[in-house]
Amino acid sequence: MNKLALAFIALAAAGGTARAQSTVTSRPYSGYNEIARGVNELGLDSLLIFDWASEGDSDESALRMSVLGGLSGRHFIRPNLAIGLTARGFYRSSGGPDRDAGGVVGLEIARYLRLGEGVFLAPNLGGGVLFGTRRTPIDEVMTRESSLLGGAVSVGLPLVLYAWEKFNVRAGPSFVFSLGKATAEGVSTSFSHLDGGFSVGAAYYF
Repeated sequence: MNKLALAFIALAAAGGTARAQSTVTSRPYSGYNEIARGVNELGLDSLLIFDWASEGDSDESALRMSVLGGLSGRHFIRPNLAIGLTARGFYRSSGGPDRDAGGVVGLEIARYLRLGEGVFLAPNLGGGVLFGTRRTPIDEVMTRESSLLGGAVSVGLPLVLYAWEKFNVRAGPSFVFSLGKATAEGVSTSFSHLDGGFSVGAAYYF
């Protein structure tokens, strides 16, 4: 009798274990409720922006189109709180002869607010150093080249979707304010840009 009871208990336990394993291993991925401390992300993002720019002492401003994109790395120092390093390149055209090209390297902090299963609103704030060159045609043959140096502050409000294990995608509005000086042949001219547009990106996390 005791042997029969023990055999029944062992069989029930085995069945329970099998069901538990089956439940765990066959559970489909359905997103996350929290991004844990220690998680890292490596991502690509791009931003198509339109900016309102002013140059020098003139009161005149112009609407420009810019493209900004590059690499970003993030580390979650607390659950749903990440700091990151960004390195992005930019290209700016005013629709006229001037062309700006360069890069922005800086730091970023982001807070992830859960909206649903695997969906987060991630407001972020960043700042960094801007550098590059400006090419301005003087005539049909000659071009004046100026060096650009300044700073940039960015604010973003993307939605982040953890749609797959190890990968996420993001999209949302973003704004960049930059200011600095363009220097050519020892003469400096101040500039300021307020950029706004829509950003998209994707990241691998581990």
